[in-house]
Amino acid sequence: MAQGSGFQGTYKVTAKNPSEVRAGVWYYGFDCLVCSSRFAVFDDTSSGVKQVRFEGEGVFRVACPHCSADRMYKTDQMRHFQAT
Repeated sequence: MAQGSGFQGTYKVTAKNPSEVRAGVWYYGFDCLVCSSRFAVFDDTSSGVKQVRFEGEGVFRVACPHCSADRMYKTDQMRHFQAT
């Protein structure tokens, strides 16, 4: 069952360097609006067991670690994924 987390305002976050992302580990992140590469921002400390729903009017400002595009992402654009 997903647990919700409400966000308001703008949050400046830093994407994980691709060398920090380990295959088989669960993360929260985004699909880049410019290059479409998926990148991790937060660790999933539940290892995929409890998915957090990112809700609210908040936005995350983050630069893609693949193409350096600095963009704003809405909470509903947050992706829960297991790195390959």
